[in-house]
Amino acid sequence: MQKTKVNPFLILTLLAMLILCTNNAKAQYYSSEPTFFGGFILGTNFAQVDGDNFAGYRKIGLNAGAIVHIRLMDQATISMSLLYSEKGSLAGKSQLPKRGFDRQTIITEYDILLQTAEIPINFNYFFPDKKSIVSAGFSYAQLVNARASVNGISTEETYPFKKYDVALNLGASYRIYKRFHLGFRFQNSLLNIREIHDPIVERSQQTNRSISLRLMYLIKPEA
Repeated sequence: MQKTKVNPFLILTLLAMLILCTNNAKAQYYSSEPTFFGGFILGTNFAQVDGDNFAGYRKIGLNAGAIVHIRLMDQATISMSLLYSEKGSLAGKSQLPKRGFDRQTIITEYDILLQTAEIPINFNYFFPDKKSIVSAGFSYAQLVNARASVNGISTEETYPFKKYDVALNLGASYRIYKRFHLGFRFQNSLLNIREIHDPIVERSQQTNRSISLRLMYLIKPEA
Protein backbone atom coordinates (compact mmCIF):
# COMPACT_ATOMS: atom_id res chain seq x y z
CA MET A 1 0.00 0.00 0.00
CA GLN A 2 1.48 3.34 -1.10
CA LYS A 3 0.61 6.19 1.26
CA THR A 4 1.34 9.90 0.89
CA LYS A 5 1.22 12.58 3.57
CA VAL A 6 -1.19 15.44 2.91
CA ASN A 7 -0.33 18.93 4.21
CA PRO A 8 -2.83 19.39 7.11
CA PHE A 9 -2.36 23.18 7.18
CA LEU A 10 -3.47 23.45 3.55
CA ILE A 11 -6.54 21.29 4.14
CA LEU A 12 -7.58 23.19 7.30
CA THR A 13 -7.09 26.55 5.58
CA LEU A 14 -9.26 25.54 2.64
CA LEU A 15 -11.95 24.10 4.90
CA ALA A 16 -12.04 27.27 6.99
CA MET A 17 -12.37 29.39 3.87
CA LEU A 18 -15.18 27.23 2.52
CA ILE A 19 -17.12 27.44 5.80
CA LEU A 20 -16.52 31.18 6.19
CA CYS A 21 -17.59 31.99 2.64
CA THR A 22 -20.70 29.82 2.90
CA ASN A 23 -21.85 31.20 6.26
CA ASN A 24 -21.29 34.83 5.30
CA ALA A 25 -23.11 34.93 1.97
CA LYS A 26 -25.04 38.23 2.12
CA ALA A 27 -26.32 38.96 -1.36
CA GLN A 28 -29.22 37.36 -3.18
CA TYR A 29 -28.30 34.31 -5.31
CA TYR A 30 -28.68 35.84 -8.79
CA SER A 31 -27.78 39.37 -7.73
CA SER A 32 -25.63 41.64 -9.86
CA GLU A 33 -23.56 42.43 -6.75
CA PRO A 34 -20.47 40.38 -5.83
CA THR A 35 -21.28 37.53 -3.47
CA PHE A 36 -20.07 34.24 -2.03
CA PHE A 37 -22.13 31.07 -1.81
CA GLY A 38 -21.26 27.44 -1.31
CA GLY A 39 -22.55 23.94 -0.96
CA PHE A 40 -21.83 20.24 -0.84
CA ILE A 41 -21.18 17.57 -3.45
CA LEU A 42 -21.84 13.82 -3.34
CA GLY A 43 -21.38 11.55 -6.32
CA THR A 44 -19.70 8.65 -8.07
CA ASN A 45 -16.64 8.44 -10.32
CA PHE A 46 -16.49 6.02 -13.25
CA ALA A 47 -12.78 5.87 -13.97
CA GLN A 48 -10.12 4.32 -16.14
CA VAL A 49 -6.36 4.70 -16.65
CA ASP A 50 -5.26 5.43 -20.20
CA GLY A 51 -2.15 3.36 -20.87
CA ASP A 52 -3.02 0.40 -18.64
CA ASN A 53 -3.90 -1.76 -21.68
CA PHE A 54 -7.55 -2.12 -20.50
CA ALA A 55 -10.21 0.19 -21.91
CA GLY A 56 -13.47 1.06 -20.15
CA TYR A 57 -14.74 3.18 -17.25
CA ARG A 58 -15.07 0.21 -14.90
CA LYS A 59 -13.48 1.52 -11.71
CA ILE A 60 -16.21 2.97 -9.50
CA GLY A 61 -15.33 5.32 -6.65
CA LEU A 62 -16.59 8.06 -4.36
CA ASN A 63 -16.54 11.78 -5.21
CA ALA A 64 -17.57 14.00 -2.29
CA GLY A 65 -16.78 17.30 -0.63
CA ALA A 66 -17.59 21.01 -0.44
CA ILE A 67 -17.64 23.87 -2.94
CA VAL A 68 -17.54 27.67 -2.73
CA HIS A 69 -18.43 30.11 -5.54
CA ILE A 70 -17.13 33.67 -5.95
CA ARG A 71 -19.39 35.70 -8.23
CA LEU A 72 -17.75 37.64 -11.05
CA MET A 73 -20.97 38.92 -12.61
CA ASP A 74 -24.67 38.04 -12.57
CA GLN A 75 -24.24 34.80 -14.53
CA ALA A 76 -20.57 33.87 -13.96
CA THR A 77 -18.56 32.59 -10.99
CA ILE A 78 -15.19 31.15 -10.11
CA SER A 79 -15.51 28.11 -7.85
CA MET A 80 -13.11 26.13 -5.70
CA SER A 81 -13.87 22.73 -4.21
CA LEU A 82 -12.24 20.44 -1.69
CA LEU A 83 -13.05 16.86 -2.64
CA TYR A 84 -12.25 13.30 -1.70
CA SER A 85 -12.03 11.47 -5.03
CA GLU A 86 -11.38 7.82 -5.86
CA LYS A 87 -10.02 6.89 -9.30
CA GLY A 88 -8.19 3.97 -10.88
CA SER A 89 -8.69 1.07 -13.23
CA LEU A 90 -10.33 -2.35 -13.28
CA ALA A 91 -10.05 -4.99 -15.98
CA GLY A 92 -13.41 -6.40 -17.04
CA LYS A 93 -14.21 -10.10 -17.11
CA SER A 94 -14.59 -9.96 -20.89
CA GLN A 95 -11.03 -8.58 -21.18
CA LEU A 96 -9.41 -11.42 -19.26
CA PRO A 97 -7.28 -13.43 -19.55
CA LYS A 98 -4.94 -11.27 -21.62
CA ARG A 99 -1.33 -11.62 -22.72
CA GLY A 100 1.26 -9.08 -21.57
CA PHE A 101 3.49 -7.17 -23.95
CA ASP A 102 6.09 -9.95 -23.68
CA ARG A 103 3.45 -12.32 -25.18
CA GLN A 104 4.23 -14.84 -22.43
CA THR A 105 2.74 -13.38 -19.25
CA ILE A 106 -0.98 -14.14 -18.83
CA ILE A 107 -2.92 -11.42 -16.99
CA THR A 108 -5.91 -12.79 -15.09
CA GLU A 109 -6.57 -9.82 -12.75
CA TYR A 110 -5.76 -6.09 -12.90
CA ASP A 111 -6.91 -3.48 -10.36
CA ILE A 112 -5.84 0.06 -9.39
CA LEU A 113 -7.35 2.25 -6.65
CA LEU A 114 -6.13 5.84 -6.23
CA GLN A 115 -7.53 7.80 -3.27
CA THR A 116 -6.92 11.54 -3.62
CA ALA A 117 -7.61 14.91 -2.02
CA GLU A 118 -8.62 17.10 -4.94
CA ILE A 119 -8.88 20.88 -5.38
CA PRO A 120 -10.75 21.85 -8.57
CA ILE A 121 -10.87 25.50 -9.67
CA ASN A 122 -13.51 26.17 -12.33
CA PHE A 123 -15.14 28.97 -14.28
CA ASN A 124 -18.93 28.55 -14.18
CA TYR A 125 -21.62 30.06 -16.40
CA PHE A 126 -25.21 30.19 -15.10
CA PHE A 127 -27.80 30.26 -17.89
CA PRO A 128 -30.66 32.79 -17.75
CA ASP A 129 -33.12 30.00 -16.87
CA LYS A 130 -31.43 29.96 -13.42
CA LYS A 131 -31.27 26.17 -13.59
CA SER A 132 -28.47 25.19 -15.98
CA ILE A 133 -24.74 25.56 -15.27
CA VAL A 134 -21.70 24.73 -17.43
CA SER A 135 -18.17 24.61 -15.99
CA ALA A 136 -14.56 24.33 -17.15
CA GLY A 137 -11.25 24.48 -15.32
CA PHE A 138 -8.40 22.57 -13.74
CA SER A 139 -7.85 20.33 -10.72
CA TYR A 140 -4.89 19.64 -8.48
CA ALA A 141 -5.02 16.23 -6.78
CA GLN A 142 -2.79 15.03 -3.94
CA LEU A 143 -2.42 11.26 -3.67
CA VAL A 144 -3.44 10.01 -0.22
CA ASN A 145 -3.31 6.26 -0.77
CA ALA A 146 -2.72 3.89 -3.69
CA ARG A 147 -3.31 0.18 -4.19
CA ALA A 148 -2.53 -1.78 -7.34
CA SER A 149 -2.44 -5.48 -8.10
CA VAL A 150 -1.77 -7.76 -11.06
CA ASN A 151 -2.80 -11.41 -10.77
CA GLY A 152 -3.40 -10.89 -7.04
CA ILE A 153 0.12 -9.52 -6.39
CA SER A 154 0.49 -5.96 -5.03
CA THR A 155 2.53 -3.75 -7.36
CA GLU A 156 2.20 -0.20 -5.96
CA GLU A 157 5.51 -0.39 -4.08
CA THR A 158 7.46 -1.78 -7.03
CA TYR A 159 5.83 0.54 -9.55
CA PRO A 160 4.82 3.60 -7.46
CA PHE A 161 2.44 6.38 -8.46
CA LYS A 162 3.30 10.06 -8.47
CA LYS A 163 2.19 12.00 -5.42
CA TYR A 164 0.20 14.61 -7.35
CA ASP A 165 -1.81 15.06 -10.53
CA VAL A 166 -3.14 17.99 -12.58
CA ALA A 167 -6.26 17.52 -14.69
CA LEU A 168 -8.67 19.30 -17.02
CA ASN A 169 -12.32 19.51 -15.91
CA LEU A 170 -15.46 19.93 -18.03
CA GLY A 171 -18.93 19.71 -16.53
CA ALA A 172 -22.59 20.68 -16.53
CA SER A 173 -25.46 20.52 -14.06
CA TYR A 174 -29.20 21.18 -13.90
CA ARG A 175 -31.29 22.25 -10.93
CA ILE A 176 -33.78 19.44 -10.32
CA TYR A 177 -35.42 20.64 -7.09
CA LYS A 178 -34.96 23.86 -5.13
CA ARG A 179 -31.28 23.86 -4.08
CA PHE A 180 -30.42 20.45 -5.54
CA HIS A 181 -28.48 20.19 -8.82
CA LEU A 182 -27.74 16.99 -10.72
CA GLY A 183 -24.62 17.09 -12.88
CA PHE A 184 -21.81 15.29 -14.60
CA ARG A 185 -18.10 16.01 -14.88
CA PHE A 186 -15.47 14.79 -17.33
CA GLN A 187 -11.87 14.87 -16.13
CA ASN A 188 -8.63 13.98 -17.89
CA SER A 189 -5.11 14.08 -16.42
CA LEU A 190 -2.48 16.29 -18.04
CA LEU A 191 0.45 14.47 -16.40
CA ASN A 192 1.78 10.92 -16.27
CA ILE A 193 0.51 9.41 -12.99
CA ARG A 194 3.19 6.69 -12.72
CA GLU A 195 6.79 7.13 -11.60
CA ILE A 196 7.77 3.67 -12.88
CA HIS A 197 5.67 1.26 -14.95
CA ASP A 198 5.65 -2.48 -15.53
CA PRO A 199 6.79 -2.84 -19.17
CA ILE A 200 5.20 -6.29 -19.44
CA VAL A 201 1.73 -5.11 -18.42
CA GLU A 202 1.47 -1.35 -18.99
CA ARG A 203 2.53 1.47 -21.28
CA SER A 204 5.00 4.07 -20.02
CA GLN A 205 2.53 6.96 -20.35
CA GLN A 206 -0.47 6.59 -18.03
CA THR A 207 -3.16 9.18 -17.24
CA ASN A 208 -6.36 9.23 -15.19
CA ARG A 209 -9.66 9.71 -16.98
CA SER A 210 -13.07 9.77 -15.29
CA ILE A 211 -16.73 10.61 -15.73
CA SER A 212 -18.57 11.67 -12.57
CA LEU A 213 -22.28 11.73 -11.79
CA ARG A 214 -22.90 14.05 -8.84
CA LEU A 215 -25.62 15.63 -6.72
CA MET A 216 -24.84 19.18 -5.55
CA TYR A 217 -26.65 21.07 -2.79
CA LEU A 218 -26.12 24.83 -2.91
CA ILE A 219 -26.47 26.92 0.23
CA LYS A 220 -27.73 30.36 -0.75
CA PRO A 221 -29.95 33.14 0.61
CA GLU A 222 -33.57 32.79 -0.32
CA ALA A 223 -35.14 35.18 -2.79
